[in-house]
Amino acid sequence: MTVQFDFTSALPLINSILDVKLPVMIRGRHGVGKSEVAYMIGRERSLPVVEIRASQLADVGDLVGLPIVSETSEYTKFSPTERLWIACDRPVLLFLDEVDRGTDDITQAFMELTDSRKIAGQHLHPETLIIAATNGGDREGADQYSVRDFDPAVMDRWVCYDVEPSVQDWIQWATDGNINKMITEFVQKNTSTSGVCVFLENLGDFQPNKVYPSRRSWKRFNDCLETAGLMKKDSFDISVIHNLGVGFIGVEAAVGFMSFLENYKFDVSLDDILLGKKTPDFNAWDAVDHTRYTSQAVSLGWFSDWSKSNPGEKEVTRVAKRVAKWINSDTFPADNSVTFFKEIATKTNYGREFHKHCGPALNRLLVYSNKTDEEIANS
Repeated sequence: MTVQFDFTSALPLINSILDVKLPVMIRGRHGVGKSEVAYMIGRERSLPVVEIRASQLADVGDLVGLPIVSETSEYTKFSPTERLWIACDRPVLLFLDEVDRGTDDITQAFMELTDSRKIAGQHLHPETLIIAATNGGDREGADQYSVRDFDPAVMDRWVCYDVEPSVQDWIQWATDGNINKMITEFVQKNTSTSGVCVFLENLGDFQPNKVYPSRRSWKRFNDCLETAGLMKKDSFDISVIHNLGVGFIGVEAAVGFMSFLENYKFDVSLDDILLGKKTPDFNAWDAVDHTRYTSQAVSLGWFSDWSKSNPGEKEVTRVAKRVAKWINSDTFPADNSVTFFKEIATKTNYGREFHKHCGPALNRLLVYSNKTDEEIANS
């Protein structure tokens, strides 16, 4: 039975092992953020990351370098490759990626590196740390990867943790400025009560040659959309986003995201807007969009019900400011605002507060109203 950790639980363990200069192996599915963890730890410890991918090493010489004749003796010694020399010369985080995709000779070479912190006579710097990442392991689904199995002698040289990051791990990382909030909200909205989001990643079996979503592919998709300027809510080209998504995250996730974007502007309620639970980009709305919600406010009697709940002074100020932000948006239409403002003036006892915060927009809209400025202020 394999014990799997989310990143919130795994990171303190990994850092504790690194503190005593032992090598850590992180095992998990592709695209879950293993490499990102290594680079994040490097940043937190102010250590540059030196990455070596075992899958790109054709033979041991690509790792340890070539033998040369010593200048001080008749013996030969190895002249290390640049990346290995850096890890020996100064403190770095040595990140050995895809170590279970290297040849058997590479695996044997890593044994000396992880056990004795040296290779071919070259000693790592005392403060250099080692992290490895693999797709293999004994967890369910690991057999779908074309990777090398490690014997007990190899495993004994690593401190190994299997990771299965939670959706919340990814959302926390995404909301730190790494991913557009529309993608983050899409994942949140489609996360089940058990904490699974099928659009974020595939947790089942994989069909050969089919494109599936992963945390890594969502990041790449996000970067492409941002660079191309396609995530501006006032200029969505749904078909282009869908077609791009098919290549990054697969058909099913691309269709789901396209459907979400088509309804994104209206993925808010009146409570969201007026009570501050969400802040839509009002300037991206057209007249029809504004009318949709102002009409709801009237037909549902939102302001009347809210006023009857006897809101406190702070809440009255908060709602007044929210209304001000809304009606001060560039695209708020005066033509459909008369009914809206009459609703505020006649159905609440807080006309003075609304007048105070709505300012120029309220004065502009009074031109279309039968009420005077004084009547509004004293209502």
